[in-house]
Amino acid sequence: SETARAATGDVGVERAGLIFSRGVALYTRTLDARRGGDLTMRDGASYAALAVGSADLMVELRRVIDTADADALCGADAPTYVALVHEARAAGFTLLVFAGEEPPGPNARESRLCASYAYAAPHGARTREGVVLW
Repeated sequence: SETARAATGDVGVERAGLIFSRGVALYTRTLDARRGGDLTMRDGASYAALAVGSADLMVELRRVIDTADADALCGADAPTYVALVHEARAAGFTLLVFAGEEPPGPNARESRLCASYAYAAPHGARTREGVVLW
């Protein structure tokens, strides 16, 4: 999306994190997989609602363990969790960026979405964690 291009540039998805062409890096640890229908906070929206997709979307949730120049991603907040949301086989994914100490989930009270970016992989891609984009 134009928003993603302006804020981050291209993104490389690696086992240890996300590296953006504009100099931002998020070093991450992969958590248990989620599904699109799972809620991101108590009485909140699902991953599918935030990414504007179906309940059977795949969600790779990651805890941010360190950052480099990540100020542009989340405004005044530090990003603490990211979710790569995509169809089982897709030509792109949505990156949801969360702030707050709690991981996004049905019982979370403090986790909040602070940014959403859409990326395309027109020739397909596969991460080491299993995200398949075709």
